[in-house]
Order: sequence, then structure tokens, then C-alpha cells
Amino acid sequence: MTIKQVIFDCDGVLIDSEIVAAEVMVPVLRSLGHKLEVHHYLSSYSGKTFRDIFDKLDIDPRVEIEMLIKNVEEKVYHNVQAVAGIIDVVKAVSLPKAVVSNSGLNQINHAISVIELEDYFPNRFSSALVSKPKPSPEVYLYAAKRLNIDPKNCLVIEDSISGVTSAVAAGMNVIGFCGGQHITEGHGTKLMEVGAHVIATNASELSRLLDKVNKNELDFSNS
Repeated sequence: MTIKQVIFDCDGVLIDSEIVAAEVMVPVLRSLGHKLEVHHYLSSYSGKTFRDIFDKLDIDPRVEIEMLIKNVEEKVYHNVQAVAGIIDVVKAVSLPKAVVSNSGLNQINHAISVIELEDYFPNRFSSALVSKPKPSPEVYLYAAKRLNIDPKNCLVIEDSISGVTSAVAAGMNVIGFCGGQHITEGHGTKLMEVGAHVIATNASELSRLLDKVNKNELDFSNS
């Protein structure tokens, strides 16, 4: 199977925002009566939109959720930084690259700009463009259609259970990436259980796998 397009998730793959999101959201949710710890948030909610998280929890209807989401997003994206080693990984990939994320386009564009990778990602897709976010496959299928490429020829780099589930359901090949600060013990196994074909525990391992992809030496059909 020939890979013709590499697709990167944004949060937790390109930028180390998932740990920041957890540290911001846990106090907010506690103030709303939901007693969570950071590790529980990371294992249960990483990869999900803030809207999806609030919708799934029992929140007092008097709370202005939209304003709350806006404040959380501002805090999370205020100090964006790249995942360790990922910038060199992206620059070394010769295949066409795109970003597919549950974040809004403004957040994606800001993140890509801050880590200075705008020229490497001319195509960026947000789940806001479709009716359902990841884990629905809609955003990946939408991206494939817009890129005019068969999903089976796409390779996705994902860090979350919802992201891997989404890409696999779209018929794409997936590398589960565990190089962000938010990754908890056993996470790679969980990504494999929902369909990731192979796991990269850090940027160096991801670079080696993508080098094999560049050389057409990694056969996902046998993974």
C-alpha cells in the first residue's frame, strides 16, 4: 500500500497542549462540582473538544458555557510550544502534509504559526467544518475528499483514543504517537486496541517510521 499523504493531528502531536488543557480544565471542572484529577482528565478526555467535554458532563444550566470555553481556549493557547522533536520530524517528511484537528481553525492556525510550520501545512482541517468531531470519522473523510485522495493512501499521526478511532473508521493508516507530556502509562497499548497500526513513543521513533514510509518500506497492510 502506497502512502501519498501524511496527516498530523495538532494538539498532542504538533503542540504540547493536552497537558496544558488538563491543567486548565481540571480546576474549572472542580469549580463546577466535578472532582477530577489531572491524570483522570488525561485518560478520559484528551483529544475531545471542550464543547464535547462540557456536553457530556452535568453542568448547571446557568453557567455560560460559550464564555467558559472561550476563556479556557485563551489560557491553553496563550503559551503554545511544540512537542519535543516534532519540528524536525515534520521538516524531514517529503510527502504532502496536512493537519486534521478537533480544534478550531483559528487555534490550528495560531499553533502552526507559533511553531513556524505554516509553509509545511498548506492544508488544515478542523472538525468545526463537519457535523461531528472525532471520534467520528467525518473530519478525516472530509479532508480526504478535499485533498482528492483515497483514505487508504493516507497516513495519520494521532495521540488520542478518539483521534485514532476517527482515522481508523475513515479507512486510514495510523501511527499512534506517545511523545507528548500528557501521555500516561499504558497509553500506547490503548491506541493499539482501537486500531493504531504501530506506536512511536517519541519523535525519534516517529522519524524512523516516517523515513521508512518515505522509502515505501513500511507495509501497513501487514500491521
